[in-house]
Amino acid sequence: MPADVGGAASFEGRAGWTWYTGAAAWARRLGVEAIPGLELRDGRLRILPCLPRGWGGYSAEFAGPHGRIALRVEDPEGLGGGMAEMKIDGRLAPGNMVDFPTDGSVRQVVSRICPDSRASAQ
Repeated sequence: MPADVGGAASFEGRAGWTWYTGAAAWARRLGVEAIPGLELRDGRLRILPCLPRGWGGYSAEFAGPHGRIALRVEDPEGLGGGMAEMKIDGRLAPGNMVDFPTDGSVRQVVSRICPDSRASAQ
């Protein structure tokens, strides 16, 4: 992600200043927030994936100050995004926000992208 890419005849294609200004931060936001759909909001994890079709899903783990979230996003039909059904520790949960545990435990979260209105995202 360089800035200052040359276009003049003797400098064509030559670039400098890689990771210029905010490029690293924006690349992180794209790779961690926008595509996987993960965002920290007021100490909670919001899950709203927007995956490339065909990925099938991903797994991630997040450490909070007093516990962790082990997340698995499933997209068996290759939809990429949309409505998702979420289970927290094996129980169906409304919405798309997960609290970090406060007792040192690991919260198991599965978010499954659905083709119909069986689930609802907030």
